[in-house]
Amino acid sequence: MNLTQVRESLYEELNSYPRRELAVVEQRWRLLGLFGGHRAYLGQDRMATLMALSFGGLGIWWLRDRLKLAKMTDDWNADQAHREANSLPPKEVDGLMLLEPQALEAPPAWIDHPLDKILGLIVTLPFVIMAAMGKVLKP
Repeated sequence: MNLTQVRESLYEELNSYPRRELAVVEQRWRLLGLFGGHRAYLGQDRMATLMALSFGGLGIWWLRDRLKLAKMTDDWNADQAHREANSLPPKEVDGLMLLEPQALEAPPAWIDHPLDKILGLIVTLPFVIMAAMGKVLKP
C-alpha cells in the first residue's frame, strides 16, 4: 500500500458518518462512565470533562446517565443521519479542514523557502553538536 492509498483510505474513513451502537455505549458507560468515557464517545466533550473531574458527579451523573444511554445514542445517530442527508461534515471532523488526498501529492510552495532552511538549521544545529560531542566523549 503506497502513501496515496493510505491517504485515500484515511480520507474516506474521516468522511464516513459512523453510527453508534447501544451495546458499545453501554460497555463504555460500565468501564469508563465515572470518567465520562461514554459521553466523550458520543461527542459530548464538555460534559465528559466535567464527569472526569468530578468522578461522574460523585456517581450521581453516572447513574442518571444509565437511564439516558438509549436516547443519547439515538440523538447521535439522528444527528449523523441529518448531517449525511444535508452534505454536512461528520460530527467527529466538523471544524477540521480536510484536503483531498490528491492535493497532498505535491509539496507545498513554501517548502523551498530559504528562510525555512535557515530556521531548520538553527533548530537542528544544537542536536548535531550534541551528537558529535557524544561520539567524541564516548570512547
